[in-house]
Amino acid sequence: MIYIPNYSFEYLINNNNTGIEYEYAIFYKLLSKSDQISFRRNVIEKHRKQNEIINVIQKIDASTLNHFVHNHFKGEPEKVSLTTQNDNVGPSDIVLNSNNDWLGLSIKYQNTCIANISSRHFITDEVRSSMKDKISQICSRYIAEMQNSYGSADNWFRKRKKSRITDEAIDLLRDEVIANWRYMTSEHKHEITRMIFHADSPIRFWQITLKKKARNIELDIDRSPFYPSDSIQVSLKKYKSSYVAFYANQKLIGKMQIKFNNGILENGTNNDHKWHVDGKFIKQGDPFGSWNFNL
Repeated sequence: MIYIPNYSFEYLINNNNTGIEYEYAIFYKLLSKSDQISFRRNVIEKHRKQNEIINVIQKIDASTLNHFVHNHFKGEPEKVSLTTQNDNVGPSDIVLNSNNDWLGLSIKYQNTCIANISSRHFITDEVRSSMKDKISQICSRYIAEMQNSYGSADNWFRKRKKSRITDEAIDLLRDEVIANWRYMTSEHKHEITRMIFHADSPIRFWQITLKKKARNIELDIDRSPFYPSDSIQVSLKKYKSSYVAFYANQKLIGKMQIKFNNGILENGTNNDHKWHVDGKFIKQGDPFGSWNFNL
């Protein structure tokens, strides 16, 4: 019997959340043959993403995952549960258990993002206020840079063009994040680190990342999140062009991407804009929203 606590087949059939096809495909692969038949008949074949789910199932080689699960439980788990969007099990989309041993799986496709964190945890209100004018000036310089390189706004606005000015803005933010971290108390750092890594999750979990490789989808299960402890000090350093890397005992444990939430410039309106360029109303993007944290 398929064990799906709190979820009816009707709920699963109507769940169209982004990435649900990957969660259902992994869940399917973990079921016994008889349960696979039942889940396919009662859910997959009635789901609007039926073709996508079946396509993922066909492309996944789950032998490594099944071997990992078998080793963890020293055999087959008693139950496999779909727990998507169930906060009672932390970030886990699938939960396996046997003899009160619980293992959560957080499913990701083509990314290793484990959390979306507000910048307020890393930049103070005072710094945020003092940076507003600097960011505004940087945006004006960005417009000049784009006009010089690409001409009309039709050629560059909202086109994701590479920019040294954008890099400069991100670097300014990274400097502030790292500087502020140095002045935090150890207790505050520990609190933030626990939040990022979901250390308060009721069960331990692993992140399973699905990666498209040619005609197949490979599984990366070597993603056991770092578990913070009072004795481990976490330090921050710049990483590549837009990340702040987190290190514990000189080992890289994760990376936070510093970015404007929806681009350095956003669409404005006649009543809400800062620049009017080539007939387009433009306003400043938000660099102080939330940032992605990746394993």
